Amino acid sequence: MIDYSDKLNWSKELSERIKKDFDPYAVIVGLTTGFDSNVALKLATMFFNVDAAFTCDTTIAAPETLKNCQKVANEVYGLKWICKKPSYNGIQENPNTYFEIVKQHGFPGKTKTAHNWMYRWLKDHTVSSIITDIRKRKRNRPIVIISGARKYESVRRMGTSQDVTINGNNIWVNICNEWTNEEVHAFAEDNDLTKLRSPISKAIGMSGECFCGCFAGKGELNEIKFASPSTWDKLDRIDKWLKSNTSMNWGYEQSPPKSWTLEKHGQINMFTESNMIMCSTCMNNTEVLT
Repeated sequence: MIDYSDKLNWSKELSERIKKDFDPYAVIVGLTTGFDSNVALKLATMFFNVDAAFTCDTTIAAPETLKNCQKVANEVYGLKWICKKPSYNGIQENPNTYFEIVKQHGFPGKTKTAHNWMYRWLKDHTVSSIITDIRKRKRNRPIVIISGARKYESVRRMGTSQDVTINGNNIWVNICNEWTNEEVHAFAEDNDLTKLRSPISKAIGMSGECFCGCFAGKGELNEIKFASPSTWDKLDRIDKWLKSNTSMNWGYEQSPPKSWTLEKHGQINMFTESNMIMCSTCMNNTEVLT
């Protein structure tokens, strides 16, 4: 039996310090209903008065995941659930943002540059918009944003994941940052959180809120087809459009040719607006190519 009592106390002490040091105007929790996300939400509700849970509809999210996020936030925790799409080309919450980006640049492939670029457009702008709405445009209102990122998710995360990241009056808190995989699983089991995972997470081990294709491995499309047929159909239609209308004929699981990568490399602003932590799946794979 795994004893996680020390880590539970650590999360409580971290939360108390955040409340004392920042006196937050609001506390919100990023929710994808993947494994760590569910644990983070549970811990947040234990130690904070949580105002809302939020999810980025990346416009390539599995509808099954979005539906589950709303259900968990509303029905299980009685929280307000905020879900926004990214803006693009002057359209607020553009439902076709992912397709519009891929039409211009092709599927992203296995490059850190492309991932940062996709992340910025599909998630970072959206989170910034959510925070602005909650703050009601009053810059002096501290907002605590709780994430399920953990340093023990991967070797890379051990060197990048911080307990607290402060960006102006946005205070990002990784509430289970110090928890090991075994401790997280034991806590989830004891609190019956497994049943709250999205059907995509249960089926293929990915939360399903962003199937942008960054670092997609061989066989991922088949997994998506099994777990979320409507998402697979959308990706298939995009793939066919690209091959019929452009010279960007590499597929979802492939990378653009080296000449294309070199042309684009270094042209993307790597800094984000919200300072949001990237998803663990992508972070775990960002050593593949530069």
